[in-house]
Amino acid sequence: MSDINYWNYFYSNYDVDTTNSNFSSFCYNYIKDLDLNLKSLIDIGAGNGRDTIFFCEKNFNVTFLEQNIKMCEQINNYKQKNKKENLTINNSSFLEKIPTSEIYYARFVLHTLEVNDLDTFFKNIYNSMNDNSYLFIETRSIKGTQYENKNFIKSYFDNKIGKQHYRLLLNHNFLQKIYLDNGFVAEFFSDDNNYSLIDNENPYLIRLVLRKNIIYIDHLKLMINNDTLNYQKKIKSFFDNFLLFLKKYNLRYFVFFGNLLSLIRYDQLFLKWDDDLDIIMPETDLIFLNKQIDNNFILTKLSDELWSCSFNDLSFDIFTTEFIKIRQGLTDDYFNDYYEINNYRVPINYKIIFDDFYMPTNNIYINKNYITECVLYNHNVNDRWKTSKHEKKHLNIKELDYILQRGHF
Repeated sequence: MSDINYWNYFYSNYDVDTTNSNFSSFCYNYIKDLDLNLKSLIDIGAGNGRDTIFFCEKNFNVTFLEQNIKMCEQINNYKQKNKKENLTINNSSFLEKIPTSEIYYARFVLHTLEVNDLDTFFKNIYNSMNDNSYLFIETRSIKGTQYENKNFIKSYFDNKIGKQHYRLLLNHNFLQKIYLDNGFVAEFFSDDNNYSLIDNENPYLIRLVLRKNIIYIDHLKLMINNDTLNYQKKIKSFFDNFLLFLKKYNLRYFVFFGNLLSLIRYDQLFLKWDDDLDIIMPETDLIFLNKQIDNNFILTKLSDELWSCSFNDLSFDIFTTEFIKIRQGLTDDYFNDYYEINNYRVPINYKIIFDDFYMPTNNIYINKNYITECVLYNHNVNDRWKTSKHEKKHLNIKELDYILQRGHF
């Protein structure tokens, strides 16, 4: 850290602040929404303790990790005065060994470091973390400055807390490579302003929710196995026979969701780990099809948006035009323009389905481009993570490719 003496002087006449930050509220809501009963939290480089106190009041078992002895004494006084048995004081540096916890909270920490210390920071936390732990980060971004095309910039500027104040402004792509190299993947990311408004300042801040990539690797390994591959072969054979029936009556369809994604990206019907098949059809064609069924398959209407096609222990989902009418305002005419990949129909304008894909996170819908930005896992991941969220988990495409390239499969 480049300005230890500065902070020692700054905190020499400083009292405990009980007004929590915007980021701590974001993290609290995120953790609460996970519904995983996570309780232990380390506030890394906790400074004036404002967020330590917030999490402590929310009944987390909080460790105040701070190398400034003055603030450790102040927080200890708060602990004794308020009889906070769920608060631990740790007067040490986070660039040394960090205790194990379920939640690691690092607000305005990374931008106090030298570039060479970033690897140490991530390595220490990775070595301390359990597989199910979370790392929450908020740090200053290079975005919005004249240097935003650089990897980072060391900035020294005057503000209300002092002259020549050091900040390491980071480009997210540069930071992403560092946390990927150190074994993390992002479950949440943003690089935006309006997070920390101070007087006339409205800086861009990077927000990250990171986890060990072993979680994702384990999930993918579970799903990339002989059972999955055998099921894919069976359902593909069943689906190919179904398509002959559609062709006989000149009925329209498109491959949909993860299967469409796989065809566009990899020229194959299934993603390696995917164990289901989805298509979409015009409602008029589906109603006609239902009148022509034979003993080769069974159609079951589940809702106005969704039908199921089954035979013995095999089944796949058929979404109706109603599904995309609601979301994109499309009509049956959309199905007239198509091309084929390996004999499977793909819409000419497939992007219109996925360009406005919204991923719910903490009840906030984040706009994501399905084709280029994220991979949706199947339901097995939600079951394995035991999360109450209804949406499927996702990975950034760069992160997924990085994991695959590291030879885990």
